[in-house]
Amino acid sequence: MAFGGAAGALAQTASYPLDIVRRRMQTARRRVDRTYPYPTIAATLRTVYRSEGWRGFFKGLSMNWVKGPIAVGISFASYDAIKSALRDISLTLTT
Repeated sequence: MAFGGAAGALAQTASYPLDIVRRRMQTARRRVDRTYPYPTIAATLRTVYRSEGWRGFFKGLSMNWVKGPIAVGISFASYDAIKSALRDISLTLTT
C-alpha cells in the first residue's frame, strides 16, 4: 500500500504541469480581438514559465497530495464493499 501511494504521488507530481496547462487552456477567456491567450500547449508553457517561473507549474499540488490518497482509499473501499455484496447476492441466488 505504501509503495502504491508513493508511486501515485510521484506520478501525480510528474504529470501535474500538464494538468496546469490543460486547465489554463480550458478556462481562458477570449480576448476582444477574438484570440486566445493560450493558443497552443507550447505557448501556454512559455506564458506560465515567464509569468510565474517553474513554481507556477506546481501551484495546488500539495492539495492534490492530500485529496489523492483519500479519493483512492474511498474508491478501493467502495469497490471491495460492492464486490463482496455482489458475491453474497450471487451465492444466495445460486443456492
